[in-house]
Amino acid sequence: MSTSTNDTGNPASGAWSTASARTPARLPLLVGRILGPLAVDNEQCAQLRATLQDFLTTGCSYTATASNEILHKNTVHYRIRKAEKIMGHSVQAGHADLEVALLAVKYLGSTVIQPSGGGTEVRQHSGSPRHRH
Repeated sequence: MSTSTNDTGNPASGAWSTASARTPARLPLLVGRILGPLAVDNEQCAQLRATLQDFLTTGCSYTATASNEILHKNTVHYRIRKAEKIMGHSVQAGHADLEVALLAVKYLGSTVIQPSGGGTEVRQHSGSPRHRH
């Protein structure tokens, strides 16, 4: 029995390029479904996606993420909460799907996310219209 690395779904195996070649229209839909309004090509979303990816890579450690990104631990808490609010779900809910979507954006970039502008900007679902940084 032959095992193909493309069947494993392991992004390091080159499965990303194969998957995107087979289903180019579906991957942006998947990314958009999982990331929601975070699937927009702008600086704020990119910053939140980077923090989310680092957070998941460190085993959901606020301390390790803060150390990696040279941030205060409370800033990491804030960014994770903000990302969860924007996406409409917890980082822990659909953890594997979230990792797949973040890796797709990391490796395929703007081909799987919405361009900035045109009504696709990040919107807060509730609360004050002010933005805290």
